[in-house]
Amino acid sequence: MAGTTTPTTIDGSLDAKNIAMRVLKGAIELTDLAPLCMSVQVPELVATVPVYSVPAGNEDLEPMEESDIEGSEFTNVDFDLKKDRVKVAVTDEARYKSRAGDPLTLQIGGASDRLAQLLNKKIVTAANTTPQTSAGADWSGANNPIADIATAVAALRPYKADYCLMGSTAFANYTSHFDIATTTELGNAMAVVPGYNIPIMVSTEIDDVIDEAAAVVVASKAPGMVIGNGPVKVRRKDLMSGAEVYQIDVWREVVSNIHDTGSSTNAAVYKLTGLDG
Repeated sequence: MAGTTTPTTIDGSLDAKNIAMRVLKGAIELTDLAPLCMSVQVPELVATVPVYSVPAGNEDLEPMEESDIEGSEFTNVDFDLKKDRVKVAVTDEARYKSRAGDPLTLQIGGASDRLAQLLNKKIVTAANTTPQTSAGADWSGANNPIADIATAVAALRPYKADYCLMGSTAFANYTSHFDIATTTELGNAMAVVPGYNIPIMVSTEIDDVIDEAAAVVVASKAPGMVIGNGPVKVRRKDLMSGAEVYQIDVWREVVSNIHDTGSSTNAAVYKLTGLDG
């Protein structure tokens, strides 16, 4: 399966592989933005991978009527992977004295979280590379946020918009337009864009990379972005000073603008800005 890392794809000793798998498994669970992208394997770090577009179709044909051959268009995506690195270190004293649980397990959890944050940032950065974009209305006032989202959805056609990523301020302004009676109704209303059934995801990475008052609508199946997953290298060092150190290198890259609008913008990503006055 594309994007899957197994012990056989990790370079290192058996013990180090087990540590790396625990870190990577945790990182996968914490990387909530990965569904916005297609994933492919790039085992040799550099590759050109073909990605196809949605084929054209013909409707309401008459009996025996011929149609043009309009298959999928293939776009070559170039990858040159760089590595992300985390280190897990536990002293002998920490292992022996700890009362809060195994310190190695705690560090593995922290390393997983960091790898997830790094990938989320790569995804948002790719989404912000060359998106279609427009200034939205002030969602903190009387303006209807759905009108701006509808503009983004229409601009992504023929690709189907299936994710809406919001900065923290944009989401706070968005929710202010709903009069919710119960917590259950709040969860249902805030989870998706009404009418379009597009899941809403709030991302602090948008706050950091783009702006707190921005939103990004993505058609992930187009795709708008592709994650290139490379090899994993893990090293273990037993320090004479009394500590175990595991260094985990993960090669990966997120590439965007797979399908161009013809105006050097991403046909599957739309950014709305200025949603707070």
